This record gives sequence, C-alpha cells and structure tokens, in this order.
Amino acid sequence: MTATSVLEERDRAIRRFRIVALAAPIVVSAIFAIGQLAMLPGVPEVVAIHWGADGRPDGFGPAWTFPALSMALGAGLPLLIAATAALGARPDGSRGPLRVSSAMVWFLVVFLGTLSTGALAAQAGLAVAGDSPEILPLLGISVLLAVVASLAAWLIVRDAPAAGKTPEPPAAVPVAPGERAVWLQTATVSRAGLVVLGLALVFALGSAVVAAVTETGRIGVPGAGSLISVGVTLLVMLAVATIIVFRVRVDDEGLHVRSAMGWPRVRIAGGEIARAEVVHVEPFAEYGGWGWRVALGSGTGVVTRRGEALRITRRDGRVFTITVDDAATAAGLLRGFDERKDE
Repeated sequence: MTATSVLEERDRAIRRFRIVALAAPIVVSAIFAIGQLAMLPGVPEVVAIHWGADGRPDGFGPAWTFPALSMALGAGLPLLIAATAALGARPDGSRGPLRVSSAMVWFLVVFLGTLSTGALAAQAGLAVAGDSPEILPLLGISVLLAVVASLAAWLIVRDAPAAGKTPEPPAAVPVAPGERAVWLQTATVSRAGLVVLGLALVFALGSAVVAAVTETGRIGVPGAGSLISVGVTLLVMLAVATIIVFRVRVDDEGLHVRSAMGWPRVRIAGGEIARAEVVHVEPFAEYGGWGWRVALGSGTGVVTRRGEALRITRRDGRVFTITVDDAATAAGLLRGFDERKDE
C-alpha cells in the first residue's frame, strides 16, 4: 500500500468515525431528550431518579432531571471521548483504535438513553413517585440494547491505518564498564487532563451530594443509594489521585515506574527488554483516556498527557508505554546498558 493510499484510507476512516461516533450520537441523544420532555406533563413533578440494589426506588428529584441528564451524560461524556479520539487520529500521528472509541460512545448513549427514557415512562400516570416499578428488568434491556449498538458501531467503523515508518530506536548512550548512570524524570497528567478529570469528579460528587441533601429534606435522612453514590465517588477520587503523578527511573537494573502515592508501580528488568523506543501517544485515540491503561495493540500504558513517550517491548512480546519528557535519553540509556552487557 502506497503512502498516498494510506492517507486516503485514513481520511475515509476518520470521516466515517466522525459521522458514526460524533454526529449520530448527538441526534440520538437529542431524540431521547425530546421524548422525555414530551413525557413530563404526564408524570409527577417529583419522580424516582435512583434505585437501590433491590431494584426499588430510593432517590427522588424533579422530573426534568431525566432530559437534563440525557443531554449532559448521554451526549457530553461520549462526545468528549469521540472528539478527542478524532482529533488524535491524524495522518502524522500514531494509530488509534477508532472502533473501540465508537463502541464505547454507543454503549453509553444507548444504555443511558434507554434506561432514563424507560424509567421516566414507567412513572407516567403515577400519583406518588415511590410507586415506580422495579428497575432491574429495564436495566437488563438497556444493557442488551447498548451491547447491540456498540457491536454495530464496531462493525461500521474502521481503524485508521498507521502512516509513515516505524521510528528507529534512539542511539545508545555509551556506558563504560563499571560506570554508574541514572536517568530520573517525573510524568504528570497534563493540565487538560486534570481539568477533565476534576470536572468529572466534581460533577459526580456534586450530583451524589445534591441527591443526598434532597432526600434528607424530604424524609429526614439520606437514602442508602445516595450514601453509596457519595462513597463510591470518594473512592474514585482516591483512585484518580494515584494516577496523577509518576516517578520514572532508568538505571543498570532496568526501568522503574511508581505512582507518587506508592502504587501502582512497575519494574522491567534490563534483561527483559527487547526494544526501547520513542513514540507519539494520543491518550484517547490510543488508550481511551489518562492514567494506568490497557489497550488492544498498544499494551499497558501510563498515560499522563499527549505527546512523547517511552515504549518498552519485552522479550515475551508484552508492551509497556509511559508518556514522559526526554524519552530519547531514557531509551538510549537502556540500549547503552544492554550493549555494555554484551561486551
């Protein structure tokens, strides 16, 4: 395949991706929201908006919550995933799994849209929101339809082929016998990543707190579902804290990567390394986001930002990537240690 045909195929793949994973979800989410708005006159002003593990309603709020969330979550979050992946899939950049991003978008859009529309429709004509039927059957239907939609998106979209040649590994950094050399660097989530993660967490925690406060005002105590939502959000915030900053070290023992919180961490011994190279990483296009990630075709990655990264291929074929400045020096030093060992 010539370079021109590769670029043409990439353009076709990206155009199809933007239609399937950007334009179409906007239309579908708007249809869900419009349908829910049309239902508002026939449902109570206060409706069930949260259900417990037993399938019974345990959280309540204004009926307009459903169409609002349909547009905010059913369109906003999936479109953020798709838009970032689309921007990352450039002819001069690395190859990104557009099919995976499309499947994620459609799963979220169809699952949230079906669940919220069905939950609101089930409350039509009720005098009391607490009389809402169990949510579990609708939950199962929503998951089934979301899986079907995500599989359809997977089949329609094609991954954009890589352009250009595989970059040559950086030149080895000479290391004399008996000489000690250490490379240290810090990998920190980009400002854009911090903003997106922060807004998502604030929104999630705020929604859970508002639901708990609303329930307290109505029944005197927050419901179990709201308390669980607050607790889960706090745990997620703790988990996010572990992926914001990583310490990276290269020495004669190999590569060491450790979160500033102490975990997660990884150590790759020098004898395990078959190849060390510098690559360009697009977080959403290649890994689906920031943090400790696993992606088909790209292996495990510590992704803190877009751009330069150190990629290690082990002798057993496993791949590990970390986005970090001065990756060429780290790769060159690893090659230098390997060449010294063979002398």
